[in-house]
Amino acid sequence: MLMDRHKTVRANFVPGASSPIVPPEYAVTVYEPAPLPNPEIVPASEETFDGSINPTGVIASELTLVSDDGKVSIVIPASTTALEADGTPLTSIIFEPSAMPPAPPPGQYVVSAYQLGPDGATFAPPITVTIAYDLQALPAGTSEDDLVLAFHHPTTGEWVELDGITVDTLSHTIRGTIDHITEIVVLAKPAPQPATPTSTPAAAPAADDDGNPTNFALIGGILVAGLAAVITVILFRFMGTKKKTAR
Repeated sequence: MLMDRHKTVRANFVPGASSPIVPPEYAVTVYEPAPLPNPEIVPASEETFDGSINPTGVIASELTLVSDDGKVSIVIPASTTALEADGTPLTSIIFEPSAMPPAPPPGQYVVSAYQLGPDGATFAPPITVTIAYDLQALPAGTSEDDLVLAFHHPTTGEWVELDGITVDTLSHTIRGTIDHITEIVVLAKPAPQPATPTSTPAAAPAADDDGNPTNFALIGGILVAGLAAVITVILFRFMGTKKKTAR
């Protein structure tokens, strides 16, 4: 229990009463626990633009929509056709932090995730989605350039990266384009691992018929010594013949 706040209550006791005899005034300190901080809860927010779209679903001018927490923004180009899943004109977009995004691909990590709505809405041409990320949420050793925006395909179960992904390391934001509304996740790719150097094993020495290694150094030494002996004998005989001739 937290007890960082307290107040003092002074109580008077009358001698001879049912209470034990104590000094006339007694200071009693009563501690009041400080309120526990509530976890930050970011509710879903909705941005409407019904006045900027015609009955066929065409946006009159470029729109920029931002979530209430300021971490997600959407830019819809002018003349974009924005339709809900049933084909009616889209008039609003919902921003909601994802509580439980799908499991990331092997070796990757979810940095942040937002569920956009209404589900099934489409855009032609695609819109630009920008999401802010927290540097403290990046896995150790991961560079900001390793971040991607992706969504989990509900049918194939595969992760699909957005087109035109750009990371702004100054504003710590990442953006990409997409043609429909879905849950969008900031994924951190693993940092590349340095290549492990490989050593080439030394060639095994040649072996004789019995499998014993051949000692080429010893053989070479014997050959050199033998050659030297032969040369010495030849020179000795040559010098001896030369002396006989001189006589």
